[in-house]
Amino acid sequence: MQQLGDRVLELFHEALAFMWNFAIAQLVALFNQPWQTLPWWKGLLVLLVIVVMAFALWSYLLSFARRLLDAFVSLLYALVCFFGLGLAAYGVNWFLRVVPNTALAF
Repeated sequence: MQQLGDRVLELFHEALAFMWNFAIAQLVALFNQPWQTLPWWKGLLVLLVIVVMAFALWSYLLSFARRLLDAFVSLLYALVCFFGLGLAAYGVNWFLRVVPNTALAF
């Protein structure tokens, strides 16, 4: 079973590496085009595609940053709540240690 999990992770890693390398190669090829020899409408089309790609990347990065900040705030909130539980436990321990057993006897 461990070998199957390792193989799945290896295939996933290879697929990610392939997609990354393909995307980088295509972007490099796009920016290495001879811009001066293109007709104006092709240049406009390439510029439009670059603007759309930049906007998509920017929106993905903003979404990622927002989720990362939400996760950090959630972690901080959980730590503050846990600290509050620790303070309550400290108070109960103090009460059990300091107050004598006969203090509230009726």
